[in-house]
Amino acid sequence: MEKPLLNMRVLTVLAYGLLAATGATRSLAADDSRARTLHDKHCFACHGTEMYTGKKRKVESFPALESQVRRCETVVEGRWSNEEISAVTRYLNNRFYHFRR
Repeated sequence: MEKPLLNMRVLTVLAYGLLAATGATRSLAADDSRARTLHDKHCFACHGTEMYTGKKRKVESFPALESQVRRCETVVEGRWSNEEISAVTRYLNNRFYHFRR
């Protein structure tokens, strides 16, 4: 009789894990979409992707990337929240830089 109960517990844990992962994925997708929108609206006003892909790019680490996003946000007066700055930083890192954090 213990095996069906154990199997039910395992299934319950897996179900909760799947639900949590699905919610997190939706949240990350929304975060990525917002970051892309902010980036495309504000960053492309000054430059294209050559800033990220050129041989002379200046950013060489994840912390330097976040610092640069903060500087650029100030220039365009985007008034981004810390969460938005972090989201744009992650977006750029995932799309162009691939730094380890």
